[in-house]
Amino acid sequence: MRAPKDHPAQFDELDAMGQPDAAPGVMRRRLSAAATKPAHAVICAGCGASFSPNRPDQRCCSATCRKRLERRKKRDKVGSPAESVTSAAVALGAGGNRVRTPARRFRPLSKIPDGYPPDVAVSAGADGLPVFFDVQGDRLFRIWGPSRLSAVELRALKLESTELIFPGGRLYRKVPA
Repeated sequence: MRAPKDHPAQFDELDAMGQPDAAPGVMRRRLSAAATKPAHAVICAGCGASFSPNRPDQRCCSATCRKRLERRKKRDKVGSPAESVTSAAVALGAGGNRVRTPARRFRPLSKIPDGYPPDVAVSAGADGLPVFFDVQGDRLFRIWGPSRLSAVELRALKLESTELIFPGGRLYRKVPA
């Protein structure tokens, strides 16, 4: 059982503590055991080890643990679709789960640009640039330039040539996987 705060056992005479200039009978408060022990141990937020912080706001035991914690928080953070291009099609559903959003629809353009074949449908993508489709509804890719792509380039890009030509180049179709 601990002694009460003002109990005489907590006081010593100054001359008994090795201070000869103190008047006899003058009492001084003895430091409690809690004040003499080092600061309380804290659990590191980065690695989980116990450590004694140097500052009251210190949460990690070292700089490497702090960097590791920052990287983990950055990786776990799910940004809004407007912030990240890579997560544009991903949104948070109920309960914080990731759900896919439906793909944006293309809006048809009222006027087909001059020089394009009549059997090509032209729409505007999300960025406002033209997107081309053939009669079956397959997406066509516009390659600019007078020369055609070689067979190796077509295989690498997974495209197949079409007979559809426009003034600046040729339209290609994606090979079905």
